[in-house]
Amino acid sequence: KHFEKSLHLRLHAPLEWRVKQVAARDNLPVDQAVKVLRRIDAERCSLRDYFEGKKSDKTLFDVIYNSMTLSDDELVESIINMSKIKKIID
Repeated sequence: KHFEKSLHLRLHAPLEWRVKQVAARDNLPVDQAVKVLRRIDAERCSLRDYFEGKKSDKTLFDVIYNSMTLSDDELVESIINMSKIKKIID
């Protein structure tokens, strides 16, 4: 957040949707996919807390995207456009 030319993004999606994605991608039963995602979420939270020194503040992000409702191409296009608006890229 201290860099002038930066864009802070967060990808978010409901747990139920993420469970279906992980279960299908990794060929896991739903209950195992839930365990995997809960572990990953806890690790990510700990990492953010370590670098921030406190609970993560969502106001640190310029944009929060819902991965459930946007395709990869839509996310990429939006990130590129936002980067242009913020004059990070030409």
